[in-house]
Amino acid sequence: MRMQVKRVLKKAESAYEAQTDANDKFASFLEALKEASATNANAVQPAIDHYFDKIAQEIMAYERRNTLNLQKIVIEPLSKVYTFDIKRAEDKKRDFEEENQETNV
Repeated sequence: MRMQVKRVLKKAESAYEAQTDANDKFASFLEALKEASATNANAVQPAIDHYFDKIAQEIMAYERRNTLNLQKIVIEPLSKVYTFDIKRAEDKKRDFEEENQETNV
């Protein structure tokens, strides 16, 4: 059980890091679009402004919420389970086994 929870936790943390990185890259992409609309005002500004004002901001908010939810709903509870329950149970098991060895000697 310990190894399974640890594996899931590591994968979730890896996904969180990848998602955070993707959010940063998407924000850079949005900044590049903003710069492009400023330099080509007549040619592409209406399309970029529409994309910017509505769709891109909604996508960014959605992705940031997903990242936050991954942290709050998956990683933090799993980390607590792993740290407080699994490790503590293994420590108690180890202590119990050591006490049994001492009494058997």
